[in-house]
Amino acid sequence: MKQNNRTLSLGLALLCLPFLACNANAQGSEQGAQVYKKCAVCHYIDRDKNRVGPSLQDIIGRQAGTREKFRYSPAMVKAGENGLIWNRDIMEKYLHNPQSVVRGTRMAPVRLSDEDIASLLDYIEEIAKKPE
Repeated sequence: MKQNNRTLSLGLALLCLPFLACNANAQGSEQGAQVYKKCAVCHYIDRDKNRVGPSLQDIIGRQAGTREKFRYSPAMVKAGENGLIWNRDIMEKYLHNPQSVVRGTRMAPVRLSDEDIASLLDYIEEIAKKPE
């Protein structure tokens, strides 16, 4: 009888794992959406339109300083010409300290915790895809 209870418990636990993971992702997305509100003052994420800063739509994999109809700092344009491509690692460093990645960028430093940056990047990867 004990073996059957253990097997049943293990089976139920394994069945619940996907739901727990989805819930964790939903919470991460929710937290990322909250963090993004700080970014929304300057950046759109879900539309092909610039604000004070360039749109973040389709940012992952984009060469720095190349967003159409946006006037970048000369430093950002040069960084892109020198091969800076936005990916999660670069964006994490940039969000911690923009000047350490692109000296001369116009982006002001943001004060975000490591957890907030991770949630924000999860959100960006989820939301910032260009519609097909």
